[in-house]
Amino acid sequence: MGSRLRDLRLDRHESLRALEAAVGISRGVISRWETGKRQPSAAAALFLAQHYGVKVEDLGIEARPRSDRRAEETQPPGGEPSSAEEIREMLARRWPPHSHVLIPEAPAAGDRTGRRLDLLVCSLWGSRGQELDGIEIKVSYGDWAKERDNAAKADWWWRHVHRFWIVAPASVAPRIAPELPRGWGLISCSFGEGTEVTVGALAHAAEALDWNSVLGLLYAVGRRAVLPTDS
Repeated sequence: MGSRLRDLRLDRHESLRALEAAVGISRGVISRWETGKRQPSAAAALFLAQHYGVKVEDLGIEARPRSDRRAEETQPPGGEPSSAEEIREMLARRWPPHSHVLIPEAPAAGDRTGRRLDLLVCSLWGSRGQELDGIEIKVSYGDWAKERDNAAKADWWWRHVHRFWIVAPASVAPRIAPELPRGWGLISCSFGEGTEVTVGALAHAAEALDWNSVLGLLYAVGRRAVLPTDS
């Protein structure tokens, strides 16, 4: 669908930044769709088709296969992200790169041992306290159930961040909310509404990261940090 999607956007004289603002999907993700590096979920394709007033078939979409029951369970219904990567791209709009550093798959140590955090958000502005937000992404309720049943695994990161969040699609978040451990926050997300705090996270003093942990984060930043470009 890549070239067709790009043609529709350019026919409207619409920049990637403008499309991002209109549909709530990061321009980095859209750019990868346009170049054919990734295919959107069926839900995302439907959302784009509605935006352009065309049928999904007109986009030339190849919907991601649902080859088994687990695949179906991890694909939320219409208008929502269906992968951790899509959710991370949405969170990059909530915590933009001009004021934050976002570190995906943040390791707890320089040798990459210990629990990895799905996303670590570091505020760069002194006026905002230069605080750390720890995020675990749960695409399905089944993913959350595994986290809930072994919540102690998050203890190390809880102690070393100022707030700890679970982020889930909007249809999944209501099931998670009553089961959250005390102090954890919950953010719901959808393509139409973006990200929204459902349960506030308890702000608390964070233990300082030791040098071994800092080395791990520096390694992660150097290996993974890529800023999307506009066109």
